[in-house]
Amino acid sequence: MVKVCVKCADMLHKIFSSSFDFWELLYAKGRDVKIVNGKLMAGAYTVNGDFSLPDRLKEICGGSATIFMDDERVSTNVLKEDGTRAIGARLQGPAYDAVVKDGKPYRGKTKILGVPYFTAYDPIKDASGKTIGVMYMGIKTSECLAAYSRLQWIILGLASMLVVAAALVNRFFIHRVFIPVNKLHYALITAEQEGDLRQRLDYTEKNEIGEMCVSFNSFMENLNSIVGKVVESA
Repeated sequence: MVKVCVKCADMLHKIFSSSFDFWELLYAKGRDVKIVNGKLMAGAYTVNGDFSLPDRLKEICGGSATIFMDDERVSTNVLKEDGTRAIGARLQGPAYDAVVKDGKPYRGKTKILGVPYFTAYDPIKDASGKTIGVMYMGIKTSECLAAYSRLQWIILGLASMLVVAAALVNRFFIHRVFIPVNKLHYALITAEQEGDLRQRLDYTEKNEIGEMCVSFNSFMENLNSIVGKVVESA
């Protein structure tokens, strides 16, 4: 199953739900949809060769749109490789079977002129209920996958930044903690090995390490005082 990003899912939702807008655009021309003299008509409006409805839907929702008469594309904003509109192409595949043969909507992945699309097809029916055409809306899968790929890189970049930031913050706090601990260790070693009772620590923050340093300073003061008295007595 193809995974799509939130933006892409929103694009697909807009395309698949845009069938309502497409129908409204068509019905604004006329609700009596029929084929007259080989032309698809909505009221007095002739669909064949007029591209205003697909172009308008693209402005509203994006993506591509087509109106078929039976299974023949008669109005579209889908372009061929030479840049002309793909008029006259026939609907084929699962969409044809579902919509033209069975008169049911179709949603799925379809190739249009060899290009994969996420598509939505709805049957156009006349007053008697006969399927006389098809409404199509779709978006290229490459556009969705490109959006998904961009999101992957963005997420990867953000994750990398967070890791680096966490490492820097961690290093900062560890550095703050271990500097006074290292000084305390050095002062104890010096006092023990060299008998230097003048060792004092200047870290007096109000935390556990600060309390240890204050206690060390107090201990050294008392010890220095005791040793002084002993020397004086001797």
